[in-house]
Amino acid sequence: MGTYAVAVDVGGTFTDIVLCDLESNAQQVYKTPSTPDDPSLGFMTGLAQILAASGVTPAEVVHIFHGTTIATNSVLENKGAPVGLLVTDGFKYVLEIARHGTPRLANPNTWVKPERPVRPRDCLEVAERTSFEGQILVPLDEPAVRDGARHFQRAGVSTVAIAFLHSYANPTNERRAREILLQELPNVAVSLSSEVLPVYREYERTITTVLNAYVTPRVSTYIDNLKQSLRSFGTDAAFSIMKSNGGIIGADVAVEQPVYTALSGPAAGVMATLQIAESTGVQDCISFDMGGTSTDVSLIKQREPTVTLNGKLGDWPIQLPMLDIATIGCGGGSIAEVSPYGSLTVGPASAGADPGPACYGRGSTRPTVTDANLVLGRVNTQIAVWNGATTPGTSRWWPMAAPGPMHAIDVANMLGIEKVVVPPHPGIASAYGLLVAKFKNDYAKTFLQQPPDYDLDGMDTVWSELEAQGRAWLHREGVPVNSHSITRSADLRYAHQGSELTLQYSHSRVNREGLESILQDFHQQHEQLYGFALEQQVEIVTLRVTASGQVGNITLPRIPGWSARADQAIIERREVYFEESRGFVPCAIYPRDSLKPGAKLMGPAILEGMDSTVVINPGWETQVDEYGNCIMRAQGNRR
Repeated sequence: MGTYAVAVDVGGTFTDIVLCDLESNAQQVYKTPSTPDDPSLGFMTGLAQILAASGVTPAEVVHIFHGTTIATNSVLENKGAPVGLLVTDGFKYVLEIARHGTPRLANPNTWVKPERPVRPRDCLEVAERTSFEGQILVPLDEPAVRDGARHFQRAGVSTVAIAFLHSYANPTNERRAREILLQELPNVAVSLSSEVLPVYREYERTITTVLNAYVTPRVSTYIDNLKQSLRSFGTDAAFSIMKSNGGIIGADVAVEQPVYTALSGPAAGVMATLQIAESTGVQDCISFDMGGTSTDVSLIKQREPTVTLNGKLGDWPIQLPMLDIATIGCGGGSIAEVSPYGSLTVGPASAGADPGPACYGRGSTRPTVTDANLVLGRVNTQIAVWNGATTPGTSRWWPMAAPGPMHAIDVANMLGIEKVVVPPHPGIASAYGLLVAKFKNDYAKTFLQQPPDYDLDGMDTVWSELEAQGRAWLHREGVPVNSHSITRSADLRYAHQGSELTLQYSHSRVNREGLESILQDFHQQHEQLYGFALEQQVEIVTLRVTASGQVGNITLPRIPGWSARADQAIIERREVYFEESRGFVPCAIYPRDSLKPGAKLMGPAILEGMDSTVVINPGWETQVDEYGNCIMRAQGNRR
C-alpha cells in the first residue's frame, strides 16, 4: 500500500482535487461541479472519483487538505447563527458606533451602516474592569453573567462572543465569564476576544470576535459532517484547513477559530504561485487567479507574499494576519447585463455551478464571460468535463475555460508586463497550493512600550510566551521539531499615530542593538510607504510571533521527455477573435498535454486542457519548461 495526500478546494463553481503520491511525487488532478446547497457533497464526490480513477483506496490516504469558503459565505450571505455579546459596562454600543468613516466611493449623505451581526438587545453589559496594564480594577459581576445566560437562552442564541475592555492584557474576567456561561448553557459556543484577537482597539477586537462566534456553528457543523463522511468512506487521514495567512491548521483548530479561514481558497492560490515562481526563477510577480465566480489578485515581492492586518470580511474589518488579496466579483460565470443607463456591466452576480453559463445547456439564458469567450472562438465546445449530475461512467460535453490564462495576456498588455507564466493545471492551482503550504499559526499580544524606557526584559518575556504557544501547537500538529520555524515581529508607530507598521525583529536576542535595528527599519519603511520619516519617538504597540513548519516536501513534478517541435501537435485551426487583430483570425489549436518540455510556439494560438484553456495572443511567444509551465513573453523580450 502506498501513502497519498489529497487536496480539495471548494469554489463557487467547481471543486478541484489533487492527489499526490508522497513517495514518488506523482500527481493527478480532477474537477467536479460544486454543490452550493451542501459543499460537502461535491467534496466527497470528487474525492471518491479521483481515488477510483487512480486505483487508490481510501485507507491509503494519510492527509487531506481543504480550502473552504464556508466562513466567508456565512458572513457575505448573512447566514451565520444568532449571536449574543457580553461587553464591559458602558460599551453596549461598541458595534453600532464602530468607526466614523464611510466606505470608499460611498456617498456619505446616503450611506447607511450595514446591519450588525448582533442585535442591540442581545448585546449585554456586565460590570467588570481591567486596566490596560492588566490590573483588575473591578471584579466580574458573576450574577449578571448568569442573568445574561438566561437572556440568551430565551432569545434563541446558540453562540456568544465575550469582549471585555483590555482583556488582551489580562483574560481572567473573560475566562471566568465563559465558565459561568457554560455552566448555564452547556451547548453554547463561546468565543473570547483574548483568544481570537488579543490586541488593543475595542471595535476591531470586538467585531472580529463576534464574526468568529457568528460563523462557528455553521463551520463546526460542516467540518464535523465532513469528518464523519470521511470515516464512513474508510479513511482516518489527518484533516487540515487553509488559513487566510497562507498556512495550514488542523481542522479542530479551525472549528475553534473559523474566522481565521476567511480567505482560505484564495490564500491557497497564492501559495501555489510562490512555488511556481520558485520553479521558474521569478522574484517579483502578480498572482492572477480567475475562477468561476471571482478573481483574486495578490502581489509577491522577493518570493514573499504581502500580508496585511487591515483585511475585511464583507463589510467588517478583521485585524488578523491575512494575505493581501484583492478580490472582485468577476469570473468565468459572471453575468453580463445592460444597465438602465445603457452601459455594460459584468458581475458580481454569477451563474455559479448550477445552472452555470448558458453554453452549459442546463437552462440558463443569461450571458456570462464564458459564453462570450465561446462566441469569440476561444473556447472549444468539445472538451469533456465530468458532470456530477449524470450517472457514474458517463460524461457531459462542456466548454472548459478557467478564464485566468484566457485573459492573462490581455491584463499583462494593459499593465505593460512582458512575461506571463501559466502552470500545468491553472484551474487546479488553489488545490495544489493546499499541498505545498506550511503549517502556520500567528500569535499576538498588545504590550505597549513608550520611549525612552523600553522594557526589553518584558518584551522578551512576552515573545517567549508566544513562542511557547507556537511550538506547542506545532508539536500537536505533528510537525517535526527540525522543521519548526519561529519569527518575531512587532507593530510600531510614531507617538500619537493611529495606525502601525509591522516589522520583523531579526536579532536572536532582545537587546539594545536589536531594538535600534527594528526602529531604523521602521523609519525606512515609513518613508518608503508614505514618502516621509519623522525625527520623532517611536512606540512599540503589539508583539507578534509566527510559528510554521513543513510536514512533507511536495513540489511540482518534472515532465519526462523533450521536444522543441510543437507544430506536429496542432489538432485544428479555427477562427478566433483578438483585439490586436481587430477581428477574427486563423488560430492554431493545441492539446496542452501533448506539448513536451522545450516546445516553442508563436501566437495566435490556443492550448486546451482538462481544466483550462490558455490563450496566446498575437505578438507573444511561448516555451514549455521542464515542469510543464508555459513561459509566455512578448516577442523580442528575453527577460
